Amino acid sequence: MTGGATSVSNLDLQALVADAVSRGYIKTSWYLIDVEAGFELWQGGAGLKTNSFSVNVGGGGSTSPSPSPSPSPSSSGGGPPTCTGTYTVTNSWPGGFQAQVVVKNTSSSALNGWRLGWTFGGDQKINNLWNGAYTQSGQSVTVTGLSYDGTLAPGATGTVGFTGTFSSSNVPPNSVSCS
Repeated sequence: MTGGATSVSNLDLQALVADAVSRGYIKTSWYLIDVEAGFELWQGGAGLKTNSFSVNVGGGGSTSPSPSPSPSPSSSGGGPPTCTGTYTVTNSWPGGFQAQVVVKNTSSSALNGWRLGWTFGGDQKINNLWNGAYTQSGQSVTVTGLSYDGTLAPGATGTVGFTGTFSSSNVPPNSVSCS
């Protein structure tokens, strides 16, 4: 929006998506997995709120597939696939943070199922993770791809995002394993 608005209706995102594809920001093979409405908080902002929000996807009100664990990693031929995981803190506040891990298929064959692993350097606890299924035991975290995002073409990437909390230390992991 370039100016103030009190409501928006019949907003078709297809033109925005087509422009983003033409600029190379996104790929046509990617899925829309989330739609949000609201506002960003800033110093001095007051009186802002969202009263209602609804979305009709594809004209038929379709829903996202139910997440389920992916099969264990396997190759579609040409040797075992390899991948990398890159951890980045995208936002932080006292006692909490948001981070992401970008998984990239670095092999010449499809990666059918992927698994990330890392050990936090502090006392972080994940409280909400999207685009994956996770387990956390102490500082150790394991994330696997879901049925709708568990396959990566050669050179393709996927992103797992999450929010978490910490009591005393938010030290990122030294490395992320990917298989």
